[in-house]
Amino acid sequence: MVPDRNNNNYAKWIYAVDLGGNVYRISGATANQPIGTSAPSSWTITRIASLMCDDGSATCTNKRKFMMMPDIVETPANTGVYYLLLGSGDREKPLGEKTATPGNQYWPNAYATTNYFFAIKDVPLDSCWSPASNVSGSCTGHVPLTVDSSLAEIDVATPTQFAAAKGWYLPLNPHEQVVTTAVTVFGMTTFSTHTPTVPVANSCGSDIGTARVYSVRYDNASPRLGRTDRSAIIRGGGLPPSPVAVW
Repeated sequence: MVPDRNNNNYAKWIYAVDLGGNVYRISGATANQPIGTSAPSSWTITRIASLMCDDGSATCTNKRKFMMMPDIVETPANTGVYYLLLGSGDREKPLGEKTATPGNQYWPNAYATTNYFFAIKDVPLDSCWSPASNVSGSCTGHVPLTVDSSLAEIDVATPTQFAAAKGWYLPLNPHEQVVTTAVTVFGMTTFSTHTPTVPVANSCGSDIGTARVYSVRYDNASPRLGRTDRSAIIRGGGLPPSPVAVW
């Protein structure tokens, strides 16, 4: 994903994600220079967030994946402060855990993963945004943001903690997975999820799980004005398509 706020066809930064729960920024010759300032052969890639496990490691049993690209909001306009909006989930393994018997869908790790929707705040021109060290005001290196140390949990963090955080995360329902990209229009971010239904023994009916559509403020996950709920159930269930902005 390439932000181009000035609409001049010159990209400043590129953001990417992977199946290991990581978020990356591609920049110029250094992590804090726009890519338009140097040749592509000199571009730098920096891991700005490590969200597979809460502590940033890769040692948890049930690991988060990012299968969809992030939506990017720059706010206020042309200030160089970006919100990267994305959710974790495994759309390739949407069915619930039942048994390990051959013929049954069995995805114990995907089913047991605690997924979140994230807003990662990035200030790429600021070398002190997440430095590895800061000695006498001189920031060097870089430490990826993690759930435990960097982000505020929605509905749990205090106002002081939220103001000091470098983003937020919204817990989902048990077994719920984000299965679409997000899109932000007029400050509201929309995305959809799927919660699998565990098959019932000897049942002749079909149940393709619960689908939900969320609509939240990109900066604090508050619901749409006049509403108290952040999501609504999509009739029919299954895997919904990604939302599209129409102008």
